[in-house]
Amino acid sequence: FVEPTNCTTGNTSWEEHTFVLNWQPHELTTWVDPVLSWDIHRSVVKVEPKAEQAAADGMPTWKTYRRQLTPTWLAVGDYMQRCFADRAAADAPFDSGFKIVLN
Repeated sequence: FVEPTNCTTGNTSWEEHTFVLNWQPHELTTWVDPVLSWDIHRSVVKVEPKAEQAAADGMPTWKTYRRQLTPTWLAVGDYMQRCFADRAAADAPFDSGFKIVLN
């Protein structure tokens, strides 16, 4: 995700954005400025891509990576098994119970 800088607005040259990362076994999804929904306990219950595109060039506001379809993710698995087989699970570092990150 890249946007043009705007140096005429004072000290800030980029807009502020919300990023969300969600991982599940063999799958990782990222969103930029999604629409979030909460329940009455203030727990996030839904993350949806925003309706409009993130940039004028039509860049998507979300992307899902699947292990079997992502060559670089597959390649790191060989390295982790060779060098850290006793310490790293197949989904490392995304193998903990924490499933969603908001920034």
